[in-house]
Amino acid sequence: MALVLCAMLVIAVRPGFDAPGSVFDEGFSLAYPVRVLDGDVPHRDFETFYGPGNPWLIAGAFAVAGTSQDTERVLGGLYRLLLVLGVAGIVRVAAGRWAALFAGVVAIAALQPLVLYAYAAVAALGCALATIAILAAAGRRASPAAAALGGLLAGGALLMRPDYFVALLPPVAVLLAGRGQRRLAAFLGGLAPAAVALGAHATIVGFERLSRVGADMLASGPARRLPFDPLASAANVAEPSRLLVFSIALALAGLIAALLSRRRPAADEWRVSAALALLALGLVPYALSRVDYVHVVVVLLPALIMVPTAATLVVPSARARIVVGAAAAALLLGTVLAVKSLQEPLRLTAARVLGRQPPPAFTRVSVGSRSFTVEPEQAPVIQRIVDDAERERQSGARTLIVGSGDLRRAFINDVYLYYLLADLRPATFYMEFNPLAANGPDSGLTGDLRRADLLILNSAYDHPGEDNDSRLDGPAAPNEIVRREFCLVTAAGTLRLLRRCRKGSSSALA
Repeated sequence: MALVLCAMLVIAVRPGFDAPGSVFDEGFSLAYPVRVLDGDVPHRDFETFYGPGNPWLIAGAFAVAGTSQDTERVLGGLYRLLLVLGVAGIVRVAAGRWAALFAGVVAIAALQPLVLYAYAAVAALGCALATIAILAAAGRRASPAAAALGGLLAGGALLMRPDYFVALLPPVAVLLAGRGQRRLAAFLGGLAPAAVALGAHATIVGFERLSRVGADMLASGPARRLPFDPLASAANVAEPSRLLVFSIALALAGLIAALLSRRRPAADEWRVSAALALLALGLVPYALSRVDYVHVVVVLLPALIMVPTAATLVVPSARARIVVGAAAAALLLGTVLAVKSLQEPLRLTAARVLGRQPPPAFTRVSVGSRSFTVEPEQAPVIQRIVDDAERERQSGARTLIVGSGDLRRAFINDVYLYYLLADLRPATFYMEFNPLAANGPDSGLTGDLRRADLLILNSAYDHPGEDNDSRLDGPAAPNEIVRREFCLVTAAGTLRLLRRCRKGSSSALA
């Protein structure tokens, strides 16, 4: 079964392997590991709202397999595989092989709208589900070795996304309760390396920097949030909101069913359904932080795969449980295919797999051995900018800031340019521009600009269209620094390359 699901996942993701990249999310998945290899420390030298695990792991992959977008995307595929196998492993415990196979296909389908890259949330959810699968499969006969492996995987979730680890604690408690002190000790032993690594990381970063990151996360929240309104007329608001309501309702119903069935003699499957329900409910705050499909799917997946496990709780016969579980999983697959957010990505994937439609068009923009996939029509503009930036580096420029055209706004930025131009050192803590953080009144961006030799600014991000606080202006001082102290080198499309004005020259922007 594992080999079948692995083959299906490869078939599903291969047509989009070279698709144009996400300039922000995939951009920092590429740029941060390069900084780590150069000696920088996440949270101390650059800001990220995630744990340090993803930059560390991708940096390790770069060190072994070479620094490239292909390496990063292969790792992203492995993250997905871990998640899919975790789903299948959980369902197999309670409902058998066929139900597990259907559930694995559901997971593959549910992930199709996500661009293939090494996404920390997918890795963290995969670690959480794999932890539940291992502890559930071991059951009453759980060996200390199995518990330790579960702890090791839980540690992966801790390093990738500490909030996911917090959501995983109640499911782990349900699965380990009454299993004995040895198994709990083994689980904690498996978790220990990640806890020690995170503690050492926090010590290196220091309380001041960690507090700054925490304050930026809180400040940026209202500017990243999307409306939660199941009754909205706009489909892009209504469907994710309804999916979240549906997921919460499923999780609550499954949790109630599990708790009611736990008194049955010799019935231990209730723990699996309860663990999945608790994981889904624990991840609801993450989904509410930005109610779109990408965030809601992390709640939807554990809630969905709980359906075949919970369905078996009402069936006394072991053989009947297998039939009921498989039927529930097959029905679940049909339900997933009816989700509008999935229909177009799945249709395109099927057409490309069958050869009825070509893979997405892309062009690689390159600087030396590093390259990044972009839309073909954007490639000449971007290549011109990075080529000119590289020439400026060869002429003595050493530091770079990548931002929006209007630095009062910090909705998003082209983080991938830090990866392409990795020989230039970032001059700012804010490699990624999060609204009300990078453009906050105390961000220090003005001082960072005074240390920068080059700027690459993109006016395409000057007017955020989301219904949140990302449209609020920050201080005007950064724009004044740009106007007074930087000269235009190249303007192409919405991009501008600027260099600090040399003595005797005046700003081209005055």
